[in-house]
Amino acid sequence: MFSARPAHVIAEIQVPEKRRSREWLLQQSELKQTIYQLLAGE
Repeated sequence: MFSARPAHVIAEIQVPEKRRSREWLLQQSELKQTIYQLLAGE
């Protein structure tokens, strides 16, 4: 994930290749919460 300006990497989230599907992603509330917190700077 990249931060706002000036852009820099704030986190790297590993997702196993066998799980890379839209359906799987939509079911990941913990992952969504983590992404939200990173973007919010928490």
